[in-house]
Amino acid sequence: MKPLRIILAGCTVVIALLMAIVFAFSFAAPSPEDAAKASAIGKGWHQEQLSLLRSQTTNSLFGGTAHVEFTAPIGSSHASKIIRVDLMRPVYSSNWRISAYEEAGPPFGPGV
Repeated sequence: MKPLRIILAGCTVVIALLMAIVFAFSFAAPSPEDAAKASAIGKGWHQEQLSLLRSQTTNSLFGGTAHVEFTAPIGSSHASKIIRVDLMRPVYSSNWRISAYEEAGPPFGPGV
């Protein structure tokens, strides 16, 4: 009976340490906004062009998702593009991964 208690105590300590490491890495990882901005910069936008419009993040024990939107001016006009980036973070991962990237231009037509 005593060896079984030692094994169970050892397993409990190992699981607790692994959970603490995952928790610590999640705080050390870049934010979803930073990851989305890096993705937009990789598509050719300059950092100073990007203004955060909105961000929504959902986290759970099984990972996380985020939806981030930026506005970026187009040329010398007052029009701007909206850049939408969807991200996901798998369970036990510290890095956000891009799952969708979209650029939506201004509406065109009469009176615009």
